[in-house]
Order: sequence, then C-alpha cells, then structure tokens
Amino acid sequence: MSFKKITNTPSFWKSVLFLGLGFFILYNLFIALFNYGTDLNTFYTERIKVAPIKFIIANVISSFFYGFIISYLKFKAALKRKQNE
Repeated sequence: MSFKKITNTPSFWKSVLFLGLGFFILYNLFIALFNYGTDLNTFYTERIKVAPIKFIIANVISSFFYGFIISYLKFKAALKRKQNE
C-alpha cells in the first residue's frame, strides 16, 4: 500500500475533487446558516466581500486537505481489503 500507488489512481483525484467540493459547499452553508441565519447578505458582506482572496484561498486549501485525507484513507482501506481477500 504505497502512497504513490494510491495517488496515481485516476479515480483517487476525482474523489478528492468531489469530496473537497462537497466540503466547500456544506461547510460554507452551515457557517452561513448557524452564524447568520437567513441573512445571507450579511454573510456575503462580512466573509466574502471584505477579503475575497482570503476567503477563496482558505476554503480551497481546507477543502483540498479534507478531500485528500478522506480519499486517501478510503482508497487505503479498499486496497487493504483487496489484498486480504
């Protein structure tokens, strides 16, 4: 179960992308709803409009790490299961 073997799998990167995108959307949705309720205009004004580059970079990096870690663990478990069979 090599790191290279897992990361060279094309479906691994698709999984990273979709999990990261899902995390990005759900995380920001929950933050907006829990902190601002239905006032999404305030969420936009305080979090996005003030520092859009910071918002995007922070969310992209955290989403990538979340997607990468979860995908890696998922693929590692699948390879381990496959080797044990």
